[in-house]
Amino acid sequence: MPVRPQRALAWSLGFIVIAGTGAALLIPNVLDSFRAELDATGPTLFAFVAFNMFADSASLWETRWVLRRGLKASWYSLLGLLVLDLLLSAAIFLYLPLVLGELPDFWKAAFFFGGNRPWLGVLFWTTFYTSAVFYLFVISSLLVRPLSRVPKLGQHLQVETQPVRVLTLVAMIVVTVVFWGVMAVSNIV
Repeated sequence: MPVRPQRALAWSLGFIVIAGTGAALLIPNVLDSFRAELDATGPTLFAFVAFNMFADSASLWETRWVLRRGLKASWYSLLGLLVLDLLLSAAIFLYLPLVLGELPDFWKAAFFFGGNRPWLGVLFWTTFYTSAVFYLFVISSLLVRPLSRVPKLGQHLQVETQPVRVLTLVAMIVVTVVFWGVMAVSNIV
């Protein structure tokens, strides 16, 4: 899997535009805060977005590197690679907020699109997206076997004949459970 930097940057910009548009439509304070910041700082704000595109490319390269290592790994090694990917992705993206001393505000933006700069959540998710899809795939793969042994559910999870359908179904279950968990936590916070 060769990594092409120009293609990765183009995909990064596309993800930023799509995610930013989606977030602006669904969460009005994202667009308002971006406009206010742009008015206050001017075009220097785009340096932050440009750095995020670099972070997206580095994260994509790093996730592909981890994927190559995981091709023939045991499930213990695969879980270790998931942790490694999480740590490396966090190091890539958290570098700038850490250097600027804006880590607490960044966490609110990343997970709840809140704080002083909710638009930073868009940048976080564009960078973290490749890793999140990787985690979803691995978790779904690991859950397929145990779930296929559940009496009523097992007859619909025929991994050998319909692997994509089964992984998609399990991924939907995982995403739903995570969504419920996030909603429960956001109601508490």
